[in-house]
Amino acid sequence: MVINGQYPGPLVEANWGDILRINVFNNLTNLNGTSIHFHGVRMLNQNFEDGTPGITECPVPPNSSKTYEFRVTQYGTTWYHSHFGLQYPDGLTGPMKFYGPTSLNYDVDLGPIMVNDWLHAPASSLYYLELEGTPPVASSILMQGQGIYSCQPGEPCIQRTNYYTVNFTAGTTYKMSLINSGTDTQLTFWLQDHSFTVVGTDFVAIEPYVTDTINIAVGQRYEIIVTANATIKSDATEGNFWMHARDCSKPNATSTLGIIRYNASSTANPCESSGENRQNFGCGDPPTSKIVPIVRRQVEQPVNNLTTSDYLNGALQGYPVLTDLSGPLHKWILGKESMYLNWSEPTLKVVNDYANLTEEHMVPSTAPIFLDYEAESWVYFLIQNNSTIPSPDHMYYRAAHPIHLHGHDFVIIAQGATNFDPSTVVMNLDNPPRRDTAMLNINGYLLIGFQIDNPGAWLMHCHIPWHASSGMAVQFVSMPDSIAPLLKRGNVIDKLNEECAAWTYHYDNVNIPAGVLQDDSGI
Repeated sequence: MVINGQYPGPLVEANWGDILRINVFNNLTNLNGTSIHFHGVRMLNQNFEDGTPGITECPVPPNSSKTYEFRVTQYGTTWYHSHFGLQYPDGLTGPMKFYGPTSLNYDVDLGPIMVNDWLHAPASSLYYLELEGTPPVASSILMQGQGIYSCQPGEPCIQRTNYYTVNFTAGTTYKMSLINSGTDTQLTFWLQDHSFTVVGTDFVAIEPYVTDTINIAVGQRYEIIVTANATIKSDATEGNFWMHARDCSKPNATSTLGIIRYNASSTANPCESSGENRQNFGCGDPPTSKIVPIVRRQVEQPVNNLTTSDYLNGALQGYPVLTDLSGPLHKWILGKESMYLNWSEPTLKVVNDYANLTEEHMVPSTAPIFLDYEAESWVYFLIQNNSTIPSPDHMYYRAAHPIHLHGHDFVIIAQGATNFDPSTVVMNLDNPPRRDTAMLNINGYLLIGFQIDNPGAWLMHCHIPWHASSGMAVQFVSMPDSIAPLLKRGNVIDKLNEECAAWTYHYDNVNIPAGVLQDDSGI
């Protein structure tokens, strides 16, 4: 699957404060609907433009189109992707760049660099492996859609790509915008014989800090500044240096490689320096002490409960019987139940059907959490990946989860790789790190907070598509009494009903007779 005939899809550029209008035409030939979600974009007071089928819209049927229109209220780098099932691992992704201030000067902006793992088979054909507990393993890793893969006899592949290459001029300072747009691979990134300065995490400008290595979880972005100051050796390498991205969870994994060339006419591959494998760097986010937002924010006390019964659990349930934990099949949860959405009945449509929407109006499998609080108040949520409290309906599994929240930047109040102990954990409420995607470590916890300031139905999910498709998600229904008036002011109610009628007709009259049915959570 590609967008406008290319992979990654075309770069979408805008200035901070612009209005973007993006038309999406579904030209897929596999009877699938589609959608486009703009990752990390707040959609402030525009929840209906979030591109999440089953929550903010119905999917776009084949041979149909949808126009998204929203104001750019952030600056930095992100990406767009389909949020329909497992389409983005198959190629429906592309970069976005919103121009605005940077916390350090530079000379040349090299733009977004998308790095991702890549499957050599359709993701939907491999989904059953996730349910069986043996998630698919990526065949290769790409840098900006390029990479070298050694085709073995009998493999259905053709080797016809090259290393992604950037040209440096000595003494020049460059800005790189790194995006992990992958499926299930958290990446360690570094540049041979170069250090760099990190100036942004996701859409948040931070106090610059220098490093030579950084981990990028799926969905995360980093803005880095690098100066072309490497020592050029007078040998066959002619000033060529590797750009590395490797699977941080596998000590013996080889790197995906790009090339920095100080001589643009060179065709030689770099030689490797000693100590360049970064095998013991781990997979965690940078220390929270390193991520200091330029625009400060003080965190207030929460208005919601933070007791054990309110914790969110990244865990497994039995499938199809939830309590059958010893059975062969399992699905992921984040709330009390594995998410399963009805594409024909998105939350915003349900909101419009009831004058006073409550949690009782929603199907439990849509995993709703109502945030009916005063505007600007704070809520905290603890997400844990282990627990000392046994449960009859879920179990933990050794897997890390990049947690992504739509419609908000959240603050990281605490984060760790151990069991959460409220008596010992130190909560950072004084300008803590802010971002929209953060790592829930293996056997660890993630304590986040955000303000109630953007009415709508907002998805929070693991950004590993296998886990999201298997139900590891909740939706926050924020300021529920304000959502219907928001839809009315946006003049979107009639359009939403028309789009849902078109999708329902397609699904009932084309998909069902053809046996092409929804078999995952919908996201």
